[in-house]
This record gives sequence, structure tokens and C-alpha cells, in this order.
Amino acid sequence: MKKVIIALLAVAMVGADAMGKKKDIEILEEKVSLLNQKIDSLENVILKQRVDMSEKITNLFQAYNDLRTSYDKLAQDMKNNQMVASIEIEGDLSCGLALAKSGVLYGYVNAKGEMVIEPIYESAYYFTDNYAEVQKGGKWGVIDTAGNIVIPCQYEEIRRYESAEILYKVCNDKNLWGLVSPEDVIYECIYTKIDKFGESDNLFKIEKNGQQGVADISGKIIILCKYASISSYNKSLNIYEVCNSQGLYGLITPTKTVQPCVYLNIGSLNNDRCSFKKNGLYGYFDEKGEVAIPAKYPSILRTFKNDGTAEVCLGGQRWIVIDKWGKFLRNCD
Repeated sequence: MKKVIIALLAVAMVGADAMGKKKDIEILEEKVSLLNQKIDSLENVILKQRVDMSEKITNLFQAYNDLRTSYDKLAQDMKNNQMVASIEIEGDLSCGLALAKSGVLYGYVNAKGEMVIEPIYESAYYFTDNYAEVQKGGKWGVIDTAGNIVIPCQYEEIRRYESAEILYKVCNDKNLWGLVSPEDVIYECIYTKIDKFGESDNLFKIEKNGQQGVADISGKIIILCKYASISSYNKSLNIYEVCNSQGLYGLITPTKTVQPCVYLNIGSLNNDRCSFKKNGLYGYFDEKGEVAIPAKYPSILRTFKNDGTAEVCLGGQRWIVIDKWGKFLRNCD
């Protein structure tokens, strides 16, 4: 601003010299001096006001931040108090934790009632062997007692498989089943069914494309899925009774065919003998699945008794008693 005033002064002097008016120049210089003083005073006022305004703005922002911090803390305290007040304990402690519900979500509390696994699950089960099934985002998975996800929440359904191992049957969005553990995927979801095989803890029946087979919990396929049905014939010898798509029965092991699928039916092994029907006649297999008594009886009482005898019909009304090798013992009363 001073530069502008000086420039005006120079113009005035030139004019004064030109006109020879020294008096006017002195008056003009005095006015310029007064004007510069006013400008300096005004600049000082403006500078002071700027400093004051800057301090006020800084203080205002600090007050806002302090207020925001207090509000956030109060809101969190209220949320925590509300959460604690709304926790519902469901059932007793299991593996040191109890299932708890807060609002519509589930978590887990310890023996002190402290929430140690946050309520973020839509549904959940109690802990068993330090694992629990939980649902998040509409999908099921498994967590451990530390809250770690050991089986991702990516399955439509999950069921604990009854065995000595920690295993779960899982179903994908195509309604196909697989088998997983907290450490690995045993079988991918490619089967329409996975069921426990009889009383065995290590075997299960699998079904794919309408055909059944047998697998174990290690991931090994024992019998391929190519039979209409399959059951155990002699567990100790690992022999299976199978039925093909034509409804005919046979006996197999994981490595060989003991009897081809040519029989109309095969009974249950009892006292080392099992009845079978072929071409309309009955006979008996031994415990190894070999033919002990050929098919030659029109009718039988299928089960061998504990004394090693069975009643068979030779035709008409004649019934006799035979031993395990088909030897005639006596006529029936």
C-alpha cells in the first residue's frame, strides 16, 4: 500500500515542479505522511485481529475435539452397559464357555459372565471338544474356544460326524455333502449323501449320482460308488453285500469279487452261515462268502440255530433238519 502512495507523490512532485508550486508539494507531503501513519496503524490493527482470530479458531477446534472425544466415550459406555444388560445366558458352561445371546446375535461368556467371544453370530451351538458350530452371513462354520475360525463359515449346513475324530459333514449351496475337519478338507462336497456305515466309527456310506459306496475317515474310498445299495456282510473279513441296478445281489471286498451279483437275495450272516436265493432255490454261504450248501431247497427257515442246524424244505410238505454242510440229520416233527 505504501508503494502506491509514493508513486502518487512522485506524480505530484512532477506536477508541482512543472507548475512551480512548492507550497502545494509541502502540503501534499504532509498529507502523505499522515496517510502512511494511518496505514501503519491500520495494518497493526488488522494483524492483531488476525492473531486474535487465529487463536479463537484454534481454541474453538480444540473445544470441539474435546467435546467429540467425550461424546464418543459416553456413547461407547452406554453401548457397553446396554450390551451387558441385554446378555442372556443359554445353558451351562461347556469347555469353559456358555452360549450367550445379545439382542439377536450369539456369542460366548466365561464362568465370570464376561463376553469373551463377541456376539456376532446369527446362530450357534454349545462347545464340544473345544469346537462349536456357528452361523454368520447365513453360512455355517466352526470356531474354537479362542474364537478362531477353524472351518470357514461357507456352508449351507454343518453336522458333527459321530466318530472318535473331530469331523463334520458339510453341505454346499448345491445340496451336495462333503467331510471336513478343523485341519483339512477330507472330502469335497460332491456326494448326495454321507451316512455312518453301520456301527463303525471309521467308515461311512457315500452316495453319488444315485450309486452307493464306502469310504473311511482318512479320505480313502473303500468301495466305489457304483451299487444301488451296500451293507456289511462280514465286518471282520471286510466283506460287503452289494446290489446292482438290476436288483441282484453279490459279495465283494475292497480288492475282489467274492460272489458276483447273480443272487435274488442274500440274508444275514448268523452262526457262520448265510442264506441266498438263486434261480428260485435256496442255499447257504459260509463266513467267507463261499458256497457251503448249494441252492437246492424250494423253501427254508433262513437262520442257522446256535446248535449249527437249520430246517429246510425238500418239496411238498417234507421238511428236514440239516447241519452246516447240508448233511441230513433228521426229519422235522
